Amino acid sequence: MEKFEDSPIIYENFAEAIWKGANPDPASELPAWVESYATRRYGASIPEAQEAWATIVATFYQGTGE
Repeated sequence: MEKFEDSPIIYENFAEAIWKGANPDPASELPAWVESYATRRYGASIPEAQEAWATIVATFYQGTGE
């Protein structure tokens, strides 16, 4: 993988999906997963951190597939 550890949220999401053996539905499950990721990452439920990660995922990590 190029730039390993450059985007830890991506690798954590992939690893969790593989560990659970499930193919998550991004439209319904991703927002809740991102919120829990922010809580795990910072050790507490911080609304500003959760909102920031939600914004990052909704903008930067949304590819067009092109």
